[in-house]
Amino acid sequence: MANSEREPDYESRQNDILQYVRQNPNSTKADVIRHMLGRSALTTTHAILKDMTRDGKLNVYKKNLQTHLLTVNEKNEFNQIISWLDKLESISEKIIKILNKISSLSRKDEKFFILQGNLSYTYLGSIKEMAEQLLFETHYTVPDEKDKLILSSRITNLIIKMINHIYSAKFSIIAFGKDRRIVQPGAMSLATNMLNGLWSLREYKQEKGQDPIDYAIEKGIIKDDILNELHSIIHEFREYEEESHSKQPKRLTKQ
Repeated sequence: MANSEREPDYESRQNDILQYVRQNPNSTKADVIRHMLGRSALTTTHAILKDMTRDGKLNVYKKNLQTHLLTVNEKNEFNQIISWLDKLESISEKIIKILNKISSLSRKDEKFFILQGNLSYTYLGSIKEMAEQLLFETHYTVPDEKDKLILSSRITNLIIKMINHIYSAKFSIIAFGKDRRIVQPGAMSLATNMLNGLWSLREYKQEKGQDPIDYAIEKGIIKDDILNELHSIIHEFREYEEESHSKQPKRLTKQ
């Protein structure tokens, strides 16, 4: 399938195939075609698989003349960025659901007011910063212009979504009062962003004798495993970022 002939939902079908093969390594082409039945015509799936193997997104092991086994090429730049995007979009939705619960309580109770502001700036701000780094990686590591467009569009949408939620919380703070413990958004590093927000909550705990996050977890408003998941993602992303930065000078000299 030539790039100019790609269907409007090419991206979603390609993502479906990537997720299926990642979850079912050593699938055959026939397995993928069966999985895509009802979502993609046989000829379309064949064409997308051809594109993906040509572009290095899928590894192909020829077991015999009839059987070709597929695995995801995890070293492929496009695949790496898509995988991170999936993680960031998923965790951002979980954090936003928490913020929606807290928002309805924040006008009545100061601890929720502080918590809403800090979760918005600290956690969504960290997701936004990771997405911005992915945009940089897309520009420097993804060779195909069509793939760059696919990734840039998704990443930009995520960044805009995070900005909207962050500044929605800021306007709420302006409307209902300001507090020095609420972190203001700015050009902070990922680590600084997290530490500043958590330090602000620690100050509140020292003054009021209760940690807003602990209280929200105790009341079932926040699930501890969601915050642990985000902290784990941030830790993994910092390792990915360090590895990417080690390659950066080589990439920049080629520009």
